[in-house]
Amino acid sequence: MGNSKRVVLTGIGIVTALGIGKDTHIDALRQCNSGISNITSFDASGYSCKNAGEVKNIPLNEWFSDNFFDGRKVSNITRGAKLLFLATNEALQDRPIHSNFISCPIVLGNTLGGMESATEYYKQLQGNPSNVRFSLIKNMLAYKEATLLSKRYNLTGQVITVSNTCSSSASAIGMGRRMIIRGRYPYAIVGGYEPLCEFTHSGFCSLHAITSTTCKPFDMNRDGMVLGEGAAILFIEDMQNAIKDNVNIYAEIVGYGEYLDTYHLTKPNPSSEGAIAAMQMALRDSELTPDDIDVVIAHATATEANDPVEAYAIEKVFQECRKKPFVTALKPIFGHTLGAASSIEATASILALKNGFIPPILNHHITDDRCKDISLVLGKPLEIKGKVILVNSFGFGGLNVCIIYRLP
Repeated sequence: MGNSKRVVLTGIGIVTALGIGKDTHIDALRQCNSGISNITSFDASGYSCKNAGEVKNIPLNEWFSDNFFDGRKVSNITRGAKLLFLATNEALQDRPIHSNFISCPIVLGNTLGGMESATEYYKQLQGNPSNVRFSLIKNMLAYKEATLLSKRYNLTGQVITVSNTCSSSASAIGMGRRMIIRGRYPYAIVGGYEPLCEFTHSGFCSLHAITSTTCKPFDMNRDGMVLGEGAAILFIEDMQNAIKDNVNIYAEIVGYGEYLDTYHLTKPNPSSEGAIAAMQMALRDSELTPDDIDVVIAHATATEANDPVEAYAIEKVFQECRKKPFVTALKPIFGHTLGAASSIEATASILALKNGFIPPILNHHITDDRCKDISLVLGKPLEIKGKVILVNSFGFGGLNVCIIYRLP
């Protein structure tokens, strides 16, 4: 890695269809629960897929009743902001900040910004345009939630919103890590959030990327993804700062790789060029070898095109290993949370591995012949004492991002 500063993860906040908080997720993951259910936040009756990883019953009264929200109508706070604030509150309770943290930067990933507000704005335009709520226009801005977050915690560091499709939160984590390594800040709030909305759901349905049944990565009969929503916020900092403050360290972010293959707007490169390059770059950055990787969290969207390409990439990167890493996929649990996927799946896998297990791939029955040369975790949680996780995030346009985390 060659970096004088080492960056560690000391605070975690997570909100998904499984619930809120670390303990809820550890229990649900060990029990092989899935958060996929009928969509209730909009009318999905006209779509082939009526399910998603939707967060139910967001507890507004408990979390949005402090002085900051006085005078701000809760109805004007976007669904995305609610998820983001819940996860951030969890992370900053886990790693409390003090007055010295006022210059803390915020770097967040999000795929579609304020499209939930744009969807509602469009619907109101079809009725009486003169009654359209102005707050909907403000809430369309992609950076709105991040700036609201900085005001909530009185943080004056940089505020950056990254929109790199499904790799957004991975890019955000990488950017925050680089800020710390380069000495610009000793800490950062990073991660991603993504609300479910009809615009997103209809768009993926029009791409024929959504299944009408279940998401089943690497399965011979897979036929698409199921969308999800949520947020995972990570407090990261210089390791020396964490040691000085005597705080809990979940993991070190040891490697980052990013490669744009520019093959196609929505299809993965069948040569696996970008996926292979991103994983190899992360390994070089970490100064680890392929043999050091215990678990790979695959991007694995369960589409016909994606899974064999990723399986081939994993096979090639680890083909010389004495011990092949175990491979799992978490989208059958959370749904595809788009810009939040990397931070959510990294958080879930770190929590699971810290508790001695890795969740299996749900809904899997018959492995595709093209995916049989990797060590899939199937059937039940894998009891494991490993420490090193490689998380893949592959976005539209050929943006491939890989991050390696190492537990203490």
